[in-house]
Amino acid sequence: MWSLAVFLGVAFAINSGAGAETALLLGLPIATLALIVKNIYNGMFIPLLCHKADAYAEMGDTRGIERMHLISGIGLSLTLGIIVTVSYLAGVNMVKGFLDAIPEFIKHGLSVATGIIPALGFAMLARLLINKKVAPYFFLGFVLMAYLKFR
Repeated sequence: MWSLAVFLGVAFAINSGAGAETALLLGLPIATLALIVKNIYNGMFIPLLCHKADAYAEMGDTRGIERMHLISGIGLSLTLGIIVTVSYLAGVNMVKGFLDAIPEFIKHGLSVATGIIPALGFAMLARLLINKKVAPYFFLGFVLMAYLKFR
């Protein structure tokens, strides 16, 4: 989703004659809009295609399963492509207006979820890396850094 934000943010910044700050400022609302649309697509459309693919699997129709797989990928790409095109043609004000229409409790929920994601990622990484073989080295490294004040 950030790639969409980069494309449109840079395009808006270049067209308006503004700098990189403007591209960064515009990138977040555009990425948020694209992420909302992607989540709606994945939550509503993909399950329908999965059920259809299951029906094809029961019939033994591998070509039907392939079609459902291709439709899901092409559909998402087409949907996001339409968002990029419409956003660029309509301009920054339309994108910001759409995001301003989103209720505050949804924005707050997205903000909280965004704050949780790094902690969750770190916990998953720590769970993967820390085991009985390497745990003593992590603690030894921490103690050495803390007491010897290496920086």
